[in-house]
Amino acid sequence: MSLRLYLIIMALVSLSAWIAWFIVIYTIDPTKSGFLGFFLFFVTLGISVLASVTLLGTLLRVWIKKDQVVYRHVIRSLRQGLILTALFLAALLLSGIGLLVWWVLVLIVFIASILELIFLGSTEST
Repeated sequence: MSLRLYLIIMALVSLSAWIAWFIVIYTIDPTKSGFLGFFLFFVTLGISVLASVTLLGTLLRVWIKKDQVVYRHVIRSLRQGLILTALFLAALLLSGIGLLVWWVLVLIVFIASILELIFLGSTEST
C-alpha cells in the first residue's frame, strides 16, 4: 500500500469516526441509554482520536524525517496513537466516575512513558 493511499484511508476513517461521534453526542441520551450509550461514546471517540493522532503523527514524521523508511513512520505513529488514545480515554473514564486526581494522572502518564520507552528500546536494538 502506498503512503498516499494509506493517508487517504486514514483521513476517511478519521472523518467517519468524528461524524459518528457527533451523531452519538447529539442523538443518544446518556440518562436513558445506559451502558450502550457510554460504550458507543467511548468507542467512537477512541477510534476518532486514534485515527486523527495516527494520521497527524505520520504526516509530521514524513514531513520532518524524509530520509527514513515510511513504514517505520507509520508503525511508530500507530503505536504512539494507541498509547495516547488509551491515556486520554482512561483519564476521561476516571474523570467520569470521579476518580481522577492529579497523582493518578501523573501515574498514568508515567506508565505510558515507560511503555513507549520499552518499545523504543526494543526497536533500536534490532
